[in-house]
Amino acid sequence: MSVLIKTENLTRVLPETIPVTLVKDVTLSIEEREFVAITGPSGSGKSSLLYLLGLLDRPTGGKLSIGGRDADPMDERERAATRLSTLGFVFQFHFLLPEFT
Repeated sequence: MSVLIKTENLTRVLPETIPVTLVKDVTLSIEEREFVAITGPSGSGKSSLLYLLGLLDRPTGGKLSIGGRDADPMDERERAATRLSTLGFVFQFHFLLPEFT
């Protein structure tokens, strides 16, 4: 199998008056068709990491590649196309349309 998602020292810090670190120095490699569980206590950065890996947010440090392609220079259109063709994402919160429920 080939590597689908790879990170090196991936970091996300909110630039507040007192900076808040959401994700700090995550290095991982996920192969195609591999199932991965991200676990941890509430507030440990699981959702923030998934938003970075799903190209829904941008890191403030480190590297992220999807399918061997560097995610940093991707514009929003390229990120959306990559999500459509390469990644699947199930949101934690449901934003259902009332007419379909």
